[in-house]
Amino acid sequence: AAASSGGEPYARPERAASLLHLAYLIETRLGHDNSPAVRAAAFRAAADARDAAPRAWRSLFGGGGKDGGDGSGERPCAGLAWCVAAGDPAAEARGEAARFVGLLDGGGGCGEDGGPP
Repeated sequence: AAASSGGEPYARPERAASLLHLAYLIETRLGHDNSPAVRAAAFRAAADARDAAPRAWRSLFGGGGKDGGDGSGERPCAGLAWCVAAGDPAAEARGEAARFVGLLDGGGGCGEDGGPP
């Protein structure tokens, strides 16, 4: 687990709150940034956060069902990630968004055409 500035691991509630804030930032700012490197880094961070807070990640991005979520089927960042994966002019941003979209359904990436798996 990640460590705070004091060298101690972050508590689970702090990791969950950080993940929620990351999703907010992707939806409102980072996913729409003019820089392809920023868009790519945002989706890379969201995908990599799965290992740091797996239960919170499934609950937030899982969209309901047995893996978590509130059952509404809503997945923060999913639509934006799919759009970036399918049509972003920058290959780096497309690749990282595709990896994130693939993780949403437990896979490893988007379908062959760049769309949903």
